Amino acid sequence: MVVEAGPGTPVLSNEIGFDCEFPDGDYRGATEGRSFGVGGTTARWGGQMLAFQASDAVRDDSSMQRAWEHIVQVGREHGSAVAKVFGVGGLVGQESRPPASEVAPFRASSLDPVLSCGLPFRKRNFAWMVERSSKTADECEVISNAVVANWIGEEVHGDFRIQELIALSPSGKKLRIRAMNYVLAAGTVETTRILCEINAAGSGRVLPDKAELGLGLSDHLSFDIAEFGDSARRLVAKTLAPRFVNSNMRNWRFVQADIGLSECRYFAHIVFPTEDSGYRVAKELLQSMQARRFPEIGFGEFFRGSVSLSKIAWHRLVLKRLYVEYGAMCRLRIDMEQRPRATNSIRLGDRFDRFGRRIPVVSWSVNGQDEADMLCARKEFLQRWSMLGVNYAAHEVHLDFNSLVKSYDAYHPVGTCRIGEDPAAVVGLDLRVRGTQNLFVLSTAVFPSAGSANPTFSLLCFAEMMAFHLGSAAASSV
Repeated sequence: MVVEAGPGTPVLSNEIGFDCEFPDGDYRGATEGRSFGVGGTTARWGGQMLAFQASDAVRDDSSMQRAWEHIVQVGREHGSAVAKVFGVGGLVGQESRPPASEVAPFRASSLDPVLSCGLPFRKRNFAWMVERSSKTADECEVISNAVVANWIGEEVHGDFRIQELIALSPSGKKLRIRAMNYVLAAGTVETTRILCEINAAGSGRVLPDKAELGLGLSDHLSFDIAEFGDSARRLVAKTLAPRFVNSNMRNWRFVQADIGLSECRYFAHIVFPTEDSGYRVAKELLQSMQARRFPEIGFGEFFRGSVSLSKIAWHRLVLKRLYVEYGAMCRLRIDMEQRPRATNSIRLGDRFDRFGRRIPVVSWSVNGQDEADMLCARKEFLQRWSMLGVNYAAHEVHLDFNSLVKSYDAYHPVGTCRIGEDPAAVVGLDLRVRGTQNLFVLSTAVFPSAGSANPTFSLLCFAEMMAFHLGSAAASSV
């Protein structure tokens, strides 16, 4: 059974009354970066899937290293099953690499090219899984517009056990639900808020005292580092523009082939910004398909973009490539993990929302250490990139840190329910909340930091692992 706070079609969090307080300025990962309803934030995300790399497990802290080793291993063990569900391949191991003939120049520069997989828009919204289950024997019951407002449990043999939950409808009706196991899969902010509520209801005795619940909120910091000159743009568009394999778009990513223990992980990629009317029309059509709404396109705008749309269609269907105008502007961009720190956090505030729940206080900022890390990552990557020679020459661009604080968080919040075996971890390696018997977390909040990839694929691998173990436990108890 899925208890969903939002309606059948996802809406932004504030539309259902899930507000936040931001003492350090807005954190858009908690506003624009999340939505509620059947399918949740997948109705809005970019659809990029790529496994974390082995380098993510190279850490100067033994507890962090053990957690990351486990995360990488779960991806290796369950990645093929996830890829099968989505009808894609090549997400882990050697299959995620471009052909050897294409990567030789980059390997010589100590760059490690990998290919991420962009899901087709029809599969980006995970609501299709619910619809598929309704046609099989494994039907999943979904209760929408049900905000879980109270968790009831008791101590059993030294651990807390959830007995039931109470959900409220917008009109105030109550629904009581009992289950063998409970899984929090409400996104980083809401999952952390719920765990804080459960711990508070137990007078702070549910989680171990040293568990750092709500601390260490971090994200990918996304920033442009260089722009290609006129002479390089044609080659970049020809060799590195996204390509299509079946219905999936494969994008070049560059990760660190070798890395120091204390360095921040990142991935670099090339962006092809365009204001072309055809792209705007195509983007609106596809995103409306993903969000399951009517497209907002006027006839005039569609007519103005018709020529460009035909080029986009020709490149997509015939050449199997994303249409990129040769010579058009393109930039190098880095998405770098932010170092976790206790001052970036999620906690319960003093004000209450319309459901009688305490509003979360989300503290997030970019500080001087982050800025130093970004400058270091830019310098290190461009030194490697320069080894490619004049054919791929790129010119360094200025970093506007004032804009970074407000606009460049990548909506990949992690860290507030960290996985691990050390006393500060909130969940164990099996994703069970420490100090509880039957409560689990399935959220990017369990990742200690943002790492070298978009987190969704690895989270799906954990979902596959959890489904197997909980399903086996349920079968053995019958």
